[in-house]
Amino acid sequence: MDCLETSLKDKRDKFQTAVHSWSSAYIRHFAWRETSRAPYDILIAEVMLKRTTAEAVSRIYDDFLRKYPNLSVLGCATEEKLASELLSLGLYSQRAKSLLKLVRYLTEYENGSIPNTLDRLIKVPGLGHYSARAILSFAYCKTAAVVDANVTRVLGRVFDRAMPDNPSIALMQRTADALVPIDWHRKFNFAMLDLGRLVCRPSKPICNACPLSHICDYANRETNRTAPTSALSTQVLKWRRKRGLSIAALAELAAISKMTVINAEAGRTTPRPGTIRKLADALGIHAKLLTG
Repeated sequence: MDCLETSLKDKRDKFQTAVHSWSSAYIRHFAWRETSRAPYDILIAEVMLKRTTAEAVSRIYDDFLRKYPNLSVLGCATEEKLASELLSLGLYSQRAKSLLKLVRYLTEYENGSIPNTLDRLIKVPGLGHYSARAILSFAYCKTAAVVDANVTRVLGRVFDRAMPDNPSIALMQRTADALVPIDWHRKFNFAMLDLGRLVCRPSKPICNACPLSHICDYANRETNRTAPTSALSTQVLKWRRKRGLSIAALAELAAISKMTVINAEAGRTTPRPGTIRKLADALGIHAKLLTG
């Protein structure tokens, strides 16, 4: 058994438990993540989400599906019309071409339906392994681990000591495959995507807010054990723990977002005076105790 296999065996249960707990409070909600979505809806989302933000896609997604509710209607659209619909996402001409190309392929080779197996999905122009697995998990409820840059970063940091230099995409996929749970793979995949996006960021990851920090090689390296960067971040963390409050509970009591609490504790931002007062009131202390 190699080093990575051993690490996976040792951390798998803790990894899944931590991700499940975090997902209950923090995964983001978007229209395409609803369980009632048809395979076509997921396909459209995957094309739209390439090289743009989920927030940008959410602004046009529902309206686009109302205009183009299925492959047949979509195939009747012109490239120019689709490009105008996708203008706000950037790469609009490329996206329009991609949509029409995959409609032609699905019409000719898949009888106008969306495949439900990996080998057939990866043959569809413009999808690739990530989108194919996303469709399997999110549309067909088939166990499949999705791996993008965010997921790769989470896995690379948690298993840093066991990973080779410059691990391949194939190795990251095998690692994710070994971790994805059978009975809640959709939720796991969404959580992994969001964890990498919101917490395990490329620069200045918020390790003290990460549910995986207790098993993460990156977070536990001596060089990364940094103290909070301000008196306020130290005090918010101290008093929250002293009161026995979770981040979600403190955010609710203070009527602010969870990410505001996370960023304040990590020293990433300096909250406005009004936000500091809300935090202090929720913690039952004077605001001066937070600002030092």
